[in-house]
Amino acid sequence: MPDYGSATAVKQMLGPDATVYSADDDARIAALLKMASRTVEQETGAVFGDGATAVREVWGEGGETLALPVGIRSVTSIVEGPTTWTGSAWTGGSALATADWRFGRGVVRQVSGSASTTAYRTLLRVGGAWSGLYVVTGLWEDRLATVPDAITYAVNVMAKEQFKREMASPAGEIGPDGSVLPLRDWLREPAVRSAVAAWRVGPQAVAL
Repeated sequence: MPDYGSATAVKQMLGPDATVYSADDDARIAALLKMASRTVEQETGAVFGDGATAVREVWGEGGETLALPVGIRSVTSIVEGPTTWTGSAWTGGSALATADWRFGRGVVRQVSGSASTTAYRTLLRVGGAWSGLYVVTGLWEDRLATVPDAITYAVNVMAKEQFKREMASPAGEIGPDGSVLPLRDWLREPAVRSAVAAWRVGPQAVAL
C-alpha cells in the first residue's frame, strides 16, 4: 500500500528549510511515514489510494432494506441467489438490474476542500424484498481511490512527532535553540485524532 505523507512536508514541520538532513535522517523519515501510514490504516480500518472493487456476501432478511457489513461507495453488480460455490467464487443466480434497487442513507466524508465521498450503509429494494444470499461487487467504504487531505496531514504530523521523539534526550525532552520542550503523544494530536475519527469505517454524518 502507498504511504500517505511526504518527507518534504515532514521536514518543513520539523524546522526551517535551511536544515540539512543526513541520509540516515532521510531513511528514518521514510520509515516513519510507512509506520504512520500503516497505523492510520489500522486505526481507521481503511486503505487509501486504492480504488479496487471487492466482492462481499450479504444476507437479506426479507425486508425492503439490505443492511451492508460496511458502507459501499459504488455498485458494480448485485447477484441474487447464487447457486454454486466454486472454492473461490459464487456462480449462478440472477443479476439485478439497476432499476431493481437504490441506495439508502449514506455516510458523507470530506476528501478535500472541494470533494466529498458518500458510503451507503443500506440498499433499498424497489418493488420487492431482499431475501436470501446476495453477492455484491463494488467499491466499499474501506477503500478510497484518493488520499484525503486530513489523512495526509495526520500522517505527516505522526512522522514528525515520532522523529522528534527518537532525537530526544532519555528524559523524553528535546531542546531546540536551548529551550526544553516535552514531547507529545502523536496519537493524541488533534489533527491525528480528528482524521482517524472522520475516516474510521462506520457511521459518521448521514446524507438524507
